[in-house]
Amino acid sequence: MNLETTLIIVIGRLSLQPVIEYNAFWGQPETPVLISGDATAFSRATSVFSDPMFVNADAGNWKLKPGSLSIDAGDPALHDPDGSSSDIGAYGGPRARH
Repeated sequence: MNLETTLIIVIGRLSLQPVIEYNAFWGQPETPVLISGDATAFSRATSVFSDPMFVNADAGNWKLKPGSLSIDAGDPALHDPDGSSSDIGAYGGPRARH
């Protein structure tokens, strides 16, 4: 295993068993994902592995550009304020401010 191309997620001791899903990973290949600790599941099916297409990350603008695969890719039980499916990231979900 090449650790330079492996995403490693470490979860400390928790009282709940977390499920890692609806995340965006960029700059990491779709190769092995190691989970250490108390995580019970990692969902590759609900995660996005591509450039999130931030408006301007260098300037701290983490909003998503149109066409981002993270748009409407969040938890289907949550919706953005406009009623669409939630986006993955800081500007998705019912409390999102655009």
